[in-house]
Amino acid sequence: MRLLKRFRLNSIRRKLFLLVILNGSVALLLVGLLLFGYEKVETRQAAEREFSSQAGIVAASSAASLTFQDERDATQTLTALRADAAIEQAAIYTADGRLFAWYERGDPEAGHLPRRLPGTGVWSTGDYLMVSRQVRLGTQSLGTVYLKASMREADRQLSRDMGFVSLALLVSLALSLLMTASMQRTITRPVAELSNVARLVSIGKDYSARAVRRAEDEIGFLVDSFNDMLSQIQLREQALRESEESAMHSPHVGRTTAFGTGSWRQMKSIFRRAGTRCWGTRKQNRGRSLNPGLTGYTKTIWTASKRR
Repeated sequence: MRLLKRFRLNSIRRKLFLLVILNGSVALLLVGLLLFGYEKVETRQAAEREFSSQAGIVAASSAASLTFQDERDATQTLTALRADAAIEQAAIYTADGRLFAWYERGDPEAGHLPRRLPGTGVWSTGDYLMVSRQVRLGTQSLGTVYLKASMREADRQLSRDMGFVSLALLVSLALSLLMTASMQRTITRPVAELSNVARLVSIGKDYSARAVRRAEDEIGFLVDSFNDMLSQIQLREQALRESEESAMHSPHVGRTTAFGTGSWRQMKSIFRRAGTRCWGTRKQNRGRSLNPGLTGYTKTIWTASKRR
């Protein structure tokens, strides 16, 4: 509630600026979160496909080693995986679950090789991705290949990419704010000028003041309507002032007749210019006006006629 109250107390220019910042920030935050989530999922799926393919290659290469129980050949096959820095551990298990050959990079955080595998497939734990594939010769299962890969480097790469994306989004927000600050003047400047003219008319009663039209939109139409209203008010004020002065200084105003012939014609002409109709009866020595705003002036004319 306090924030809403403070927001209402701000100027239109500041309100527009705050709305642009708020909308832009929310939009960039949502875009950033969606991009981060998408890249996270895509990176993990790409790693799963890559390591599953490597496990399949190792399984095909180690089928002969398991068939002839050649541990040395199986170890050489696993050692070739050192070219991939992400693979921390690799092992080959026999069909009965015995560890046949293995390779470890030596990272203590990777832990120890599992004594028995929970099954085949792909799963993850923390920063590591594990893949296991069966080694088959025809329809016979000879064993299982196990790979454990670190996702830390992929996550760091993802963080760097998202950092660049976030920087690009912030630069876009800054550019949009600069463009908004320059373009919002076309909205706030006419409104501010119109407000200043209205304040001048309200305080100083200066109906000759006019606002400047700077656009051809709704604000421009509002400025034209406001100026037309001031013109009508100025004409009526001038007509009423002339009617009062004419009534106070006319020599034809007397006690026995409310208006002389010449004064009556002059008053009808003045009231007609003011957009009103006026009539009177010499018998009752009174004047009326269809415009309620002229009542006070009509009473002044009547009082002046009685004093004479």
